Amino acid sequence: MDGSKQLNLQREVGLLGAVALIAGTMIGSGIFMSPQYVLSAVGSPGGSMAVWAACGLLACLASLCYAELGTVIRESGGDYVYILRTSGPVAAFTLAFSSVVFVRPAGVAGVALSFAQYAVAPFYDAAECATTAPPAQVVKCVAAAAILAVATVNCLDVRFAMSVQVFFLVAKVAALVVVVVGGVTMLVRGHVGHFEDSFAGTNVGVSPIGIALYQGLWSYDGWNNLNYVTEELKRPEPNNMASDHQQPPLNLRRDLGLTSAVSFIAGTMIGSGIFATPQTVLSTIGSPGASLLIWLCCGLLALLGALCYAELGTVIPESGGEYVYLLRTAGRAVAFDFAFSFVAVMRPASATGIALNFAEYAVAPFYQGCSPPVLVVKCVAAAAILLLTLVNCLNVRWVTGVQVASMVVKVAALAVIVTGGAAMLLAGHTQRFDGAFEGTRVGVSSVGVAFYQGLWAYDGWNTLNYVTEELKRPEVVVVVITPEPSHMFMLRHWLIAYSLLFTMVEKEHEGLKIKRELGLSGGVALVAGTMIGSGIFMSPQFVLSNVGSPGASLLIWTLSGLVAMCAALSYAEIGTIIAESGGDFIYILRIYGSCPAFFAALTFILVVRPASIAAISLSFAEYVIAPFYADCAPPPFVLKCTAAVAILFIATANILNVRLAIRIQVVFLVAKVFALITIIIGGWASLVETTHVISMTLNVNNAFIGTQLSLGTLGMAFYQGLWSFAGWYNLNYVTEELKRPEVNLPRAVLIAIPMVTVLYLLVNVSYLTVMTPRELMSSSAVAVTWGYKVLGSWGWIMSVAAALSAFGSLNGTFFSGGRVCFVAAREGHMPDILAMVHVHRLTPSPALIFTTIISLLVLIPGDFQSIVNFFSFTAWFFYAITISGLLYLKIKKPELPRPYKVPIIIPILVLMAAIFLVLAPIIDDPQIEYLYVTLFIFSGVLVYIPFIHYKLCPGLLTRLTLFLQLFLEVAPADKNL
Repeated sequence: MDGSKQLNLQREVGLLGAVALIAGTMIGSGIFMSPQYVLSAVGSPGGSMAVWAACGLLACLASLCYAELGTVIRESGGDYVYILRTSGPVAAFTLAFSSVVFVRPAGVAGVALSFAQYAVAPFYDAAECATTAPPAQVVKCVAAAAILAVATVNCLDVRFAMSVQVFFLVAKVAALVVVVVGGVTMLVRGHVGHFEDSFAGTNVGVSPIGIALYQGLWSYDGWNNLNYVTEELKRPEPNNMASDHQQPPLNLRRDLGLTSAVSFIAGTMIGSGIFATPQTVLSTIGSPGASLLIWLCCGLLALLGALCYAELGTVIPESGGEYVYLLRTAGRAVAFDFAFSFVAVMRPASATGIALNFAEYAVAPFYQGCSPPVLVVKCVAAAAILLLTLVNCLNVRWVTGVQVASMVVKVAALAVIVTGGAAMLLAGHTQRFDGAFEGTRVGVSSVGVAFYQGLWAYDGWNTLNYVTEELKRPEVVVVVITPEPSHMFMLRHWLIAYSLLFTMVEKEHEGLKIKRELGLSGGVALVAGTMIGSGIFMSPQFVLSNVGSPGASLLIWTLSGLVAMCAALSYAEIGTIIAESGGDFIYILRIYGSCPAFFAALTFILVVRPASIAAISLSFAEYVIAPFYADCAPPPFVLKCTAAVAILFIATANILNVRLAIRIQVVFLVAKVFALITIIIGGWASLVETTHVISMTLNVNNAFIGTQLSLGTLGMAFYQGLWSFAGWYNLNYVTEELKRPEVNLPRAVLIAIPMVTVLYLLVNVSYLTVMTPRELMSSSAVAVTWGYKVLGSWGWIMSVAAALSAFGSLNGTFFSGGRVCFVAAREGHMPDILAMVHVHRLTPSPALIFTTIISLLVLIPGDFQSIVNFFSFTAWFFYAITISGLLYLKIKKPELPRPYKVPIIIPILVLMAAIFLVLAPIIDDPQIEYLYVTLFIFSGVLVYIPFIHYKLCPGLLTRLTLFLQLFLEVAPADKNL
C-alpha cells in the first residue's frame, strides 16, 4: 500500500536467546542416542572419544566461519542466502529445494521421533508388556503432536519461543551435569576398567570412521542456527564492528589492591611446590644441610628477581610481564620468540603440573594404601583447570576472592606444619641434623637440578608484572625502593634512548656517505659472531695449561666474560657520547688529541687488527685441513696458504657489499651457535652415562688441584680467555653504519655477550666432562678431539663446525678492522686514498684492501699462540687509554648528552683489569718481544712529526692517490652523523 510502512521481523533474540538457540538445539537427542552408534562404528572407547572431540572441533571451526559470513551478509536464511549472494540463484534454488523438501523436514522428524521414544518409554516397561519397544504408531503420533505444539508456539510469539528454548536448555544442562557427576563418582571409586586399553579394537577404515563422524556431527547439529535468523538477532555484528559512532576503548579495571597483590604473589608461590618438591631437592643434593641451603638460595634469587621486576614494572607500567619488556627493549622478534614459547610451552606446562599435583592430593583420601588411577587424576586435574578458567572469565573480583581465601588456607596449613616441626625440635628430635652436610653431592648436575626444583616452588614471584594494568597504584604496590637516577637499571637507559630522535638527511651535493645497514640483529651477529670464533675451539687447552687446573680454568673463562661485558658496557657509553666510527682511535683523538690517537691508529692498523685476522684465519685453516692430516700435524705451508685463501675470500665479500658481509655474519652465527649447542648436549649426555670424570675433574675438592698462581700464568691465561671474547668492541668501529646507535649499541652488547659467556662456560664443562685435563692440554684441536670421543666416526663434523665458526669470526673482525684504517685516513692520520669509498657499492674498499695486504704479511711468520699473546698485550694497552678517557669525560664533562650511561665503578674495574693484563706478564716473565712491541708503538712519533704534524707529503703520494682513485673508482666520503 502507498504510504504504509514495510513490515520487518523484530530483533527479539538477544545474547541469552542466541546461546540458548545454539546450545539448546545442539544438546538434543544426539547425545542421548548417538553414543552407542559412534562406539559401535569405531569399535573402541578411546576411538569414540577421539571422534567426539573431532566433531566438536569441526563444529567450532565451522561456526566461526559462519559467524564471519553472518557479519558480512546480514540477512536471514543461512546457507541459502549466502549461496544466493555468492554463487547465484541456480545453486541457491537447488539448496533451498533440497533443504525445504528433504533436509529440514528429515531433521525435525528425527528429533521429534527421538523425543517421542523417550516420552513414551516409561509407559512400556518390560515388566508390564511383552516387549519394551513402544508401538511405532504411538511414537509417531506423539512425535506429530510435539511438532504441532512447537510450531504453534513459534507461530504465536518469538519471545515465547525463546523462553521455551532457554527453559529447556537449563533442563538439558542439568541432566548432562547429573550424568557427568555420576560418571566422575564412578571413576573416583575406581571403576576404570572400560578405559584399560581404550584404543584396542579400533576400526580405522574410511567407512567406520565416516559413519562415526556422521553420528557424532548429528549430535552437534544446530551450530549454524543463528545464521538462519540473523535479521531477528540483536546486534548480530561483534561489539567492535559497524557502530555508527566512535565507541570508547575498553580497558582492564584496576581491581587489585595491596592485599590482592600480596595474595597473588604469595598465593601463587605457596602452591604444590612446597608440598611436592622437598623430597626431590633432598634426594638430588644428598644432605639436609645442603637442601636447606638450596632453599635459602632459591628464596634469595626469587627476592632479587622480584625487586628487579618491580623496577621494570614501574618503568614500563604495562601488563604482560617479560613479553612486553622484551617488546619495548629488544624488539618484536625476540618478544615473539618468548611469547610463542611462553604461551605454547611454559605456561601450559606449569598449569598442568600444578593441576596434576592438586588432583593427586584431592583424590588421595579415596585411594588409601595404593596409587590412584592415572585417568582419575587427569580427569580431576582437567576439571580444576576448567573450573578456574570459568571463574577467571566471569569476574576478576571472584578470582581475587578465591586467591585471598586459598592463600589464608595455605598459610594456615604451613603454620600447622611449622608449629609441629618446632614442637618436635623442642622435644629433642634433632638427630637428623647431626652431620647435616654429610653425603652432599656437589656436582654441576645435582646442584642444578636441585635449584630447578627449589625455584619451581618459588614460581610466581613475578605474577604482578603480568597484571600491572589491573593494579591500583602500581608504583606503590609493585616497588619497594625507587633507585636514584644515577643508579637506574640498565633498561631505563634504553627507554631514554628510545625517546631520542635521530634524523639524517642525505643530499647529493654533500658527498658520499656509508649507509646505515646494520640493525639490531646485524649488530648482535657482528658482536656475537666475531666472539664465537676460533677462540672457544683453540684457547681452552692454552687456558688450562697456563692455570693448571679445571676449576681455575672455568674461573678464568667466567672472569673473562665479566671483563668483556663491563668493557663493552663502558664502550657503549662512550660510543653514544662520541657517535663516530673508528673505535679506540676516534675516542682517543677526541679526548687526548692527535698524537696519542696516531699511535693507536698505527698500532691497530699495522699490528692489532692484522694480527687478529691472521690468528683467526690460521685457526680456520687448522680445522679445515685437519681431516686430511688425521695422524700428523699439517705442513705449515699448507696451513698458511689455506688461511690466506680465507682472508682473500672474506676481503672480496666485504669489498663487494656491506649487506652481503652482514648476511654472512648472521648465517655463520646461527651455524656456530648450533655447533656449541651440539658440544653442550654431547657433554651432558656423557655426564649422564658416567659420573667418573665429573667426580675426578669438576668436583670442588679436586677441581683446583695443581693451580698455578703467578702473575705471568694468570696474565697469559687471561690473554687466551679474552682472545675468545675478542669482538665485544666491534660495534664501536662501525657506529656510523649502525641504525639508531644510541639504542642498538648497548642493546646488542647486552644480548650478545651474556649469551656467549654462558655458551663458553657450558662448552668448557663439556670438554672437561669428555676429556681429562691432560688430554685437553695435549690436543691441538680440542673440538675435533671432543668430536671423535663423543661422535665417533662422525667426529669430522666438529672440524667443519669449528671451521665455519672461525670463518664467521674472521668476517666480523675484517668488517670492523677495515673501518679503523678508513676513519684514521678521514681524520688525516693515514693517506687520503684510504678515506675513500666505492662510488657505487659505498664500501671503504681501499681501506679493506690495505688491511688485507697487512694481514697477509703478518700471516707469513706468525703462529697462533704468539700472535694471540702479543695482540692481547697491545690491544689492552689502548683499551686502558680509552677507558681512562671515559672516566675523564664522566668526571670533567658530566654535561655531555649521554643517551646511555654506566655506573662509574664499571670503567674503573675495567681499567684495573687492563693495567693488570698489560703489566702482569712483563713483571712476572719479561720477554724481549714485549720491548719490541712497546718500541714499535712509540716509534710512531718518527712518522707523526713530519707527515702528520707538519704535513710533509711528497708529490709522489698525491699522484699515486689520484691513480688509485681512478683505478678503484673511489671518492672521498663524508661522516654519517
